[in-house]
Amino acid sequence: QSGVQSEINRTEGQESLNTGAIESGVEAFKIVLFGIYVVGVLTIAGCLIVCNLRFRRQLAAGRRLIGQEGRLKVYLAEQMESPCLCGILAPAVYMNEAGLLSEERKQHILLHEMTHYKHLDHVWAVVRSVCLVLYWFHPLVWVAAVLSIEESELACDEGTLIQLGEENRQAYGRTLIEMMTAKTKRGQLLYCATGMINGKKEIKRRITAIAAYKKQMVWI
Repeated sequence: QSGVQSEINRTEGQESLNTGAIESGVEAFKIVLFGIYVVGVLTIAGCLIVCNLRFRRQLAAGRRLIGQEGRLKVYLAEQMESPCLCGILAPAVYMNEAGLLSEERKQHILLHEMTHYKHLDHVWAVVRSVCLVLYWFHPLVWVAAVLSIEESELACDEGTLIQLGEENRQAYGRTLIEMMTAKTKRGQLLYCATGMINGKKEIKRRITAIAAYKKQMVWI
């Protein structure tokens, strides 16, 4: 009996050691994962800060106040490839030279950026960036961020067309084509701002939507 009891105690001790080793391994693995997560958060947050600081410097370089639309100041920023709405506490519209070539084009751009402002897209841009920082490891969050930008532009186009009227649909589409940039800039996904014009693929989708635009029935 003494031998059997000794064997049982040894077995239980071994099982206890194995359980302890497994638990220690799990805890160590959790610590490693958390460390990787923190490094990822700091890396994406750093990229976010650098991208936006560079972008704000680009906006501020040689900007000139040219007007005001409601609460929004309108600046001419010669370095900009595309008009945009930028800022949280004091949002402002930034135009480029191409956007001022005609009064019609200027009106289209201002209405577009004012619609972004009404939709709070400048705020959602910050929320989107925070989500990318916190969930950098999740590919679907990055996909959602890209889609949110595309859908916000489609919604903004629709809101702008409601203000312009059906008769100005083609003219607004021409403005988008004439202002089109060659490609989306690297890092633009992390910008805490709205951009009216991006790459050819996006513009093609928006022009298709504008061409098929119809006033929706109330019940829809």
